[in-house]
Amino acid sequence: MREVASLLSVDPRTVSAAARAGDLPCVRIGRLVLIPREPLLALLAHDAAPLVSSPTPANR
Repeated sequence: MREVASLLSVDPRTVSAAARAGDLPCVRIGRLVLIPREPLLALLAHDAAPLVSSPTPANR
């Protein structure tokens, strides 16, 4: 999780939440969560927007 979070420049909890929600491909082995390299790279090549959303500007 930390490696993926570092790659995406997000908090590891964001990666965990995306994996839990099914937005990030992962393989679970007991409590261990693995994120396969090829599906992750394919996701990044396609669109990383579902994982990292930018904040909306506040209305003034």
